[in-house]
Amino acid sequence: MKKLDRKFVNKVVQIAKEAGLIVMQIYNKPFTFQRKRDSSPVTKADLLSEKFISSSLQKLTTKIPVIAEESFSIKKNSRQLKKTFWLVDPLDGTKEFISKNGQFTINIGLIKNGKPIFGVIHAPAKRSTFFGLVKEKSAYQNSGRSFKKMTVRKKIKSGPMFALSRSHGKGKKLKSFLSKVKSYKKIEMGSSLKFCLVASGRADIYPRFSPTMEWDTAAGQAILEAAGGQVTDIKGKKLSYGKKGYKNPHFIASSGTRK
Repeated sequence: MKKLDRKFVNKVVQIAKEAGLIVMQIYNKPFTFQRKRDSSPVTKADLLSEKFISSSLQKLTTKIPVIAEESFSIKKNSRQLKKTFWLVDPLDGTKEFISKNGQFTINIGLIKNGKPIFGVIHAPAKRSTFFGLVKEKSAYQNSGRSFKKMTVRKKIKSGPMFALSRSHGKGKKLKSFLSKVKSYKKIEMGSSLKFCLVASGRADIYPRFSPTMEWDTAAGQAILEAAGGQVTDIKGKKLSYGKKGYKNPHFIASSGTRK
């Protein structure tokens, strides 16, 4: 595998941005969508973005396999990977894409030995890009020409700010979890942008008690951990990657800060 230096990082960031241009060409025009077997929506943008990202990553890192959402659902490939591989969600937040609220992202995560080590999240409609290198403890956001370093909020002065899913945030388990918190504020957001809210200090906790797949969380976990946060299951164990079927348990992403 090539070294995770700035040149390598910039190449992956550029891949995400170019995929964003592909997605926005469809977003800015009338489009249709279909339903997959699990009833989730899929658009032409999902498919074209994935094709571009997968081919680009395979050229950049010829020996590292790419696991992406749409090709996985078509091939039903449940093989287990143990070393190094890419996890790609070519359009995270397809429901947000369809509703045209701008809260969708392109997620690219690099996994090594079951752990995310590098992640890129690009929000093309918001013209924002985030990336994180876990080992270096470096997370950055770009909303213009330069990147600004991100860190989680170090201290919670009043009630915590929760980042909640716009499309999946009203289940019984979540209500029960929130009922145990005396005072809190919330912000609803689609896609992996919730990880970015916590990583940038705008939120403190992102609880998720509805189904997710590994490509939904890999990039976000890398960015959050690089910013000083953590992502664990409900028992406090860090999420692992390369599981058979690539399904995640329920999890809590947080700054790791206590009031």
